Amino acid sequence: MTEIEHPISFPKISIGFRKMEDDAKLPKRGSAEAAAFDVHASKEFRIAPKSIGQVETGLEISVPQGALAKLASRSGLTVKNGIKVLPIAFLEGSDQTLRVYLMNFSDKEFVGAVGDRIAQLIMHPVPKVELEETEEVDENTEAKENQEPIKIEEPKNTEKAE
Repeated sequence: MTEIEHPISFPKISIGFRKMEDDAKLPKRGSAEAAAFDVHASKEFRIAPKSIGQVETGLEISVPQGALAKLASRSGLTVKNGIKVLPIAFLEGSDQTLRVYLMNFSDKEFVGAVGDRIAQLIMHPVPKVELEETEEVDENTEAKENQEPIKIEEPKNTEKAE
């Protein structure tokens, strides 16, 4: 495997996890190149159609200063089953129970088992940013000059009128 040189240098982030249940599994990457870590259910669960359900992971997460952890959907669950993760951010400096909230958009009950991959956990470095109120916002003239209007065309009717 060839290591790719990234134009931006990212600090190493260590996220702490504590198992609170015997069936809890630590998040892990599906492959060495994966950007996210798979999060697993620690208990069986059911989510009724068109509703939201809480899924336990059996983990507590500890995010260090300068970092943010976010939950995201797994594409397979979304496409195959109509299941989407409600986005939740875990902020620095606090220990929190790692729970996943799933929305079932389908017309069928969704049943999950212990160990099922239910979400992805994505880590982000968080830069220190200061906001300030100004009288005017600087315009980026180069970006403005290169901006082209978006053209939206009406779809052509391919059906023949009778």
